[in-house]
Amino acid sequence: MNTPTRDDSVQPGTSPLDKFFAVIPAGGVGTRLWPLSRAAAPKFLHDLTGS
Repeated sequence: MNTPTRDDSVQPGTSPLDKFFAVIPAGGVGTRLWPLSRAAAPKFLHDLTGS
């Protein structure tokens, strides 16, 4: 039988949403990322951080 384990990455009194950032993609021509950004693959779907 599996026993539930506590997630120690969140301290008591804090919320996982404290480290949550909303990203709102904005439109535009986007010529700087033109080879990557196409109608079928918008910029906000690409990993630009290298991670």
